[in-house]
Amino acid sequence: MTSPATTALPPEQQVVLRQALADAINHRDPPLNCRTCETSGRLCSQCSAGLSRARTYFRLAREFGISPYDLEKVATP
Repeated sequence: MTSPATTALPPEQQVVLRQALADAINHRDPPLNCRTCETSGRLCSQCSAGLSRARTYFRLAREFGISPYDLEKVATP
């Protein structure tokens, strides 16, 4: 499914948008090992804020008609 906003973009710009959103989401994912989270037994405020931002980017991707599968295909480590 693609939204009218992304279909108005040329294919190469659609790829760049997918890559940018995938990078933004991956960057905001909480780290696997955070001492503060491990000590408190829950997400610390910094990791919680990052996760919230990643979810916002994910919702934006969905509004543009970009599926989670599309983001996984372009995700970078």
